[in-house]
Amino acid sequence: MQLEQFHYDNKIVKNFLYATILWGVVGMTVGLLLAFMFLFPNLTDGISWLSLVD
Repeated sequence: MQLEQFHYDNKIVKNFLYATILWGVVGMTVGLLLAFMFLFPNLTDGISWLSLVD
C-alpha cells in the first residue's frame, strides 16, 4: 500500500505575511511621525505636503 503525499501551496500565506509586515511598518512609521509632530510642532515646516498650515 502506497501512502499519498500531500503538497501544500503556502504562497498565499507568505504573501499575506509580507503584506502584514509591510502595512505594520507603514503604520508604525505614520504613528512615529505623528508622535514627533506632537512633540515638535515645527518639524514639518519645510515640507509643504506634510505641513498642516496653508
